[in-house]
Amino acid sequence: MIEKMKTKTFVQVTLIILVFVLLSLPRLTRLTADPPPDLSWSAGYYGDEAGYAHNARNKALFGRWVLDEYNPFFVNPVLTFFDYLSFKTFRPSILSLRLVAVFWGILGMFLLFYILKHGGANDWMPWIGVILLESNYFYLMYTRLSLSDTMLTNWMLLSVFLWVIGFRRKRYMFLAGLSSVVVLSCKPTAVYFAFVLMLAYPFHFMKDAWENVPGIFLTWKIALRDAAFKSSPFLGGFLLGFSLWLGLYYIPYHAEFAKMSSGWSFLSLPKSFGDFLNREFGSYSPIIFKHFAWFPYIFLLSWFYLPISFFRLFRDWKRYNTLEFLALFWLVFGYLSLSGFRYRPARYYLSLVPPVLILSLFAMEAIIKFSWNRLKLNKISIILFLSWLLLSLMLIKKYIIFDGFGVLLSGSGVFLLALAVLMWIGRKSLVWDQKSFNKIGLYACLLILSVSLSHNLFLYANWVRHPSYQVLNASRDVGNRVKNGIIVGLWAPMICMENQNRALCVASRWFNDKDPYEKYHFTHVFLWRGNRDAELSLIRKPLGRKFIKKNLKPIARYKIKGAWGILFKVVDVPMM
Repeated sequence: MIEKMKTKTFVQVTLIILVFVLLSLPRLTRLTADPPPDLSWSAGYYGDEAGYAHNARNKALFGRWVLDEYNPFFVNPVLTFFDYLSFKTFRPSILSLRLVAVFWGILGMFLLFYILKHGGANDWMPWIGVILLESNYFYLMYTRLSLSDTMLTNWMLLSVFLWVIGFRRKRYMFLAGLSSVVVLSCKPTAVYFAFVLMLAYPFHFMKDAWENVPGIFLTWKIALRDAAFKSSPFLGGFLLGFSLWLGLYYIPYHAEFAKMSSGWSFLSLPKSFGDFLNREFGSYSPIIFKHFAWFPYIFLLSWFYLPISFFRLFRDWKRYNTLEFLALFWLVFGYLSLSGFRYRPARYYLSLVPPVLILSLFAMEAIIKFSWNRLKLNKISIILFLSWLLLSLMLIKKYIIFDGFGVLLSGSGVFLLALAVLMWIGRKSLVWDQKSFNKIGLYACLLILSVSLSHNLFLYANWVRHPSYQVLNASRDVGNRVKNGIIVGLWAPMICMENQNRALCVASRWFNDKDPYEKYHFTHVFLWRGNRDAELSLIRKPLGRKFIKKNLKPIARYKIKGAWGILFKVVDVPMM
């Protein structure tokens, strides 16, 4: 009997490993290729991964972390640390840079599996969840890149993993508090995440109190006090981690932190309170529809489920799943947190993909287990839901039409046609009872999954069949042309990643903007002309119009993301 159990366990573990290996293959394929050029209007996801690794590359190649005023280490030390480990183990290159993202991406898949296994409502949730995560084209393409948003998203998953374990072991609750501080250090805009975890713990323990203590002996005051006491290890871990971060990192390096954050603040923060309100609740707010149009079926499933989830929470909070509570407020607070900013490229919304997927799983469970007998709606609930539906349809038409509305309509047509065929085939055997209705719900969910997986597979197959290596080839060609040079430009870290030249980022009112040539005697300038010459506007003042016109000679140009990147050589500079 024991040997049979061991054999069964071995087979199960082998099967799990095999499935995870298969799911990891798309992440490992063509690792040095360029990301899809149409993934976002912003070109930051092309150059930022090398930019964030600037200090790590300096240390690996030149022996010092800090060589100039551009030091992303101060705004994301965790990513810099892992980039340095990869560079030290291998060598600085695009491949070693993206190995960091691969490691965290695969780890994130395991973390989500465990989270859904112990926090979900069904045994199928972990499997469907990781399949949806790893097949999500938007998520996959971004998490192949070593961006701060990639690190942020996976560290959020690690925090939720510790949060789930913390229900049974208090020391992990303490670690979840520490981990939420690391999330904050990855990106300060994610401060809402720790607040959501702080809400979720008391909610769980209040439910637990009502389930295990007779109601006659329990009052709200006792329940709240008990929940607060049991949640204290998380708060202790957060306060300790925040104190350490504040005392050992932020205060000693406040000037460097402020300098690195100043440019982003100038680009992103709203100009006034009225501008903030307009972006938070006005026409700019629903841009999430445009970004998540890459996976419209799963996103819209979770979006339409939002009011239903809130309704279920307020109607019967004692039976409400704690993980669903976490995902709901993770998505809502994350959405509100990002909506107020002026600069909101698609990669900023990467951290909201996991809660969208988790909510879509609970939506599927609600569809499969739907019961007319348990449905209790009043007129106000019906009016609110219909208003939400009408508003959502207007947003879909406005924001998804350019990126996926045609695919959405065709996929919906296939879904409805297939559902009609299934109902027609089973018209004689179907008895319209609750069991039959639940079967139709199951068929509907399977069709949604099928259409969604097919849509993402088509996008991935189209990318993998036509890979582009513009960044890799450009960096290697620059290495052949320039030896031991110092190259200036916002994209300089990227263009130097496959060679041994030193990168020097220059940006007006940000970093290295005071007499850069006199300080560093750079030899070349790399200028990418995309995004309406945004980079030129940032280096024009530090270098000077006269210097750009008289002392820069173009020697090569490279097509990257639909625009030309030009390599200039510095010439005819008078000796001082």
